[in-house]
Amino acid sequence: LRIPCAPVCVLLFTPNTANHIHIRGLSSIFPNMAVILFAILLLASTSGVHGATSSCSDLCYEVSWNLNQPTPSRRVIHPVTAFPANHSLVGRSRCGTTIQAGTLIPPSGMYSSSTSNTPSMSSCSATTGGNLFYQYNWPKQSSSNTGFSRNDTDLLYFVIDSNGVLNFVLVHDSPNNPDGGRVRLAFDSPDLGNQNVDIVTMDDPGERSSTDCSSYQAYNSKNDCYAWKSSTAKGDFWWQWQTCCTDGMVLGPMPCAGFRFNLEYKFVSGLKSFRLGDFDSITNTMNFLDLSLTDVVQQGIQVSATTCNSYCAPKTSCGECSSDPLCSWCVNTASCISINLPAQCPTGLKVNNTMCCPSCSQFTNCQGCSAAPGCAWSFDRGSCVSGTEDQGLCKTSKWTSYYNANS
Repeated sequence: LRIPCAPVCVLLFTPNTANHIHIRGLSSIFPNMAVILFAILLLASTSGVHGATSSCSDLCYEVSWNLNQPTPSRRVIHPVTAFPANHSLVGRSRCGTTIQAGTLIPPSGMYSSSTSNTPSMSSCSATTGGNLFYQYNWPKQSSSNTGFSRNDTDLLYFVIDSNGVLNFVLVHDSPNNPDGGRVRLAFDSPDLGNQNVDIVTMDDPGERSSTDCSSYQAYNSKNDCYAWKSSTAKGDFWWQWQTCCTDGMVLGPMPCAGFRFNLEYKFVSGLKSFRLGDFDSITNTMNFLDLSLTDVVQQGIQVSATTCNSYCAPKTSCGECSSDPLCSWCVNTASCISINLPAQCPTGLKVNNTMCCPSCSQFTNCQGCSAAPGCAWSFDRGSCVSGTEDQGLCKTSKWTSYYNANS
């Protein structure tokens, strides 16, 4: 329970406490909204990190939803840098190459979209790492074959090759889902204009349009539409897929940072949820952030992509910084750094999410504690602890007064 400092005596000694207690809960949901706004903001920074590939080696992509709430829901995901063990291409020989679990996503490789399990070398051609990850048309025809597809679900991945080049991978639905589906999607990224970003993979190929896809939606076309203009990095897409197959695309190449893009779902049928890939490079496994349609219908989703160091840097208090498992507070420099870059704080105390901040522990009363950023007064403990309402506290507390910048 969150309670303010000032009325604590009233809270403890009078029965009328309803006006002083705030219970954190889920936001209200409006399931009948027709348009889904899916805003992806990729905000770049390479502060404190040098070199093209090194700046892409420690990336934190923050996803936010329930954006109309005082404290939006947040989660950090990480782009795919290697083939997970359960990717469909792992352990299979294709075009003279066998991909192993943990193989870094290559800048390029040989692949055949032939439906044969043993394609001829003449059918093999060079392609990008993002296209290899998508694995179009084999073993399931006219489909992506990552091994992670799920019925009635949109899958979104950020895939980075060993040269630090990013591809955006989008997969609609899964093969052999009995209802199929349709999606109209608009893409806009002024930052990527004139940077040679293009459609690397069309699922299905050969259905590109030079105009827009409004007529495809109006007539419920069974053909896909890819209206993409590289000079402005604007796109209009329409997909309709049958029960046999998936739909989707790979868009790239992109820098791993330095741009923003927006996605707006103008029409959706046959989808019930979204999954954003979250790759664990230590265990070489693919995790997912799962969101329902109702999670995104109100104000959409925001994704900020940057280095982890730049993600941590705006956190200006020990409590806000150390409560995030991706960050560490350097006491000597009073700065927040990526937990993966301890060399940036070579001397002195580093506080992470397994510790409490000394700057909070020094307070002995609620007023002083809750007036300090990153601190919170625990009434049941009778002490000041560090942390934030959305990230949690360094010690469990049932009755808490958090720092409020507006109070």
